Amino acid sequence: TVYARSGARLRQTVVALAVGRALAEHKSPGDASVLCLRGRIVLRAGESHTELGPGDLVAVPPQRHNIEAVEPSVMLLTVALH
Repeated sequence: TVYARSGARLRQTVVALAVGRALAEHKSPGDASVLCLRGRIVLRAGESHTELGPGDLVAVPPQRHNIEAVEPSVMLLTVALH
């Protein structure tokens, strides 16, 4: 986690994934986004999927989803805290 402090409204976490590794399917944390910093990742939610490369930013969908690395990857996950 690179940014989270008491009373903060955002939490930002840098996540590195090796090829084929994934953040297993999970419930949406609420308002969140993923910024791909390096490599290629795929965000899957239901029947849809979005592939991201360096510099690509996507809002995390409100339904269950997973994120898998197509290449060695680094991403920045930002979550709004309520």
